[in-house]
Amino acid sequence: MRIFPKIFPILAAAFLLSGCGHSPNGTAEQSAGAGGGAAVSAAKEGPVPNFDTTPLSQADVDLYIDVMTAAANYVKNPSANDRAAMDFAAQVNSGKVTTAVSPAQAQMLARTAVLAQYDMEIAKQRGISARYEAIRGAVEGLVGMMACPTCGGDGGTMPVSQGQNDQTARQSAQKTDLALLQPHSAEIISMQKQVRGVIMNGAQSH
Repeated sequence: MRIFPKIFPILAAAFLLSGCGHSPNGTAEQSAGAGGGAAVSAAKEGPVPNFDTTPLSQADVDLYIDVMTAAANYVKNPSANDRAAMDFAAQVNSGKVTTAVSPAQAQMLARTAVLAQYDMEIAKQRGISARYEAIRGAVEGLVGMMACPTCGGDGGTMPVSQGQNDQTARQSAQKTDLALLQPHSAEIISMQKQVRGVIMNGAQSH
């Protein structure tokens, strides 16, 4: 009997929570470095905007690309333990694992979920988690694997005039963001596939 349906909720939960976790492998942090340069400096300036109604800046896009590049570089050249974890997750996903998963193997699946969001690990190490997560939400809502340009909003109630103003600001910000992101869309999608795809494809895909 295939055990992947039983494992998937564990893996999915780990994937959703991995941005808040600590990396268990010290060697994995080597790829993050101090990094970031001017993009990181720009990201640390001032409070985090509400990117629902405030357009992204070029510095925000540069920061996203910088962090995702570091994450993609790591998953292409992982530690031996992380490579084994990614490959095991790929085997589970393809149905090649037909026996019960041991606690150690469950940890490998959880680690792969962390690696699939390794950009959040790097942002945490650089001290820019809050701003990066906000930028990532804006970018990936418009470009890439999880893009949904028509999504947004919390469904809450507000005065009609305020709601209309908010909707106008959202539409304006989205139009500006799409124009800013369009030249980078191929690069963004490629990096997302490299990083997010480790759960499905394993290390051998890189």
